[in-house]
Amino acid sequence: MTLRSFRDRNRDTVQRVIRALVDARGWLKAPQNRAAALDIYKRHMHIDDPWVLDLYYGFYIQPIPLIPYTQVDELREFVSYLPDGAQVLRNLKLAEFVDRSFLQNVEQERR
Repeated sequence: MTLRSFRDRNRDTVQRVIRALVDARGWLKAPQNRAAALDIYKRHMHIDDPWVLDLYYGFYIQPIPLIPYTQVDELREFVSYLPDGAQVLRNLKLAEFVDRSFLQNVEQERR
């Protein structure tokens, strides 16, 4: 997430960040990196129980999509949970705030 003005002035930087995020997701989900991914969880969450680590992997890592497209319906649902003071957000055309071009570029590069 970024400001349109930043995106427009720094398209190459935004593209490289998006590419790095997708690459990181790919690394995390790759079966050969499972032990290293669990080690990261183990260190940062201070969990030593292999059963819990396996549970976290299955619950948090496996389901994440490689290409994390923003779904407008999910944004709309998120906004619906905001307090009444956020009424102005409910009236926005959320689709106008979603720019999928950077993810689409990465997806094209991976083909």
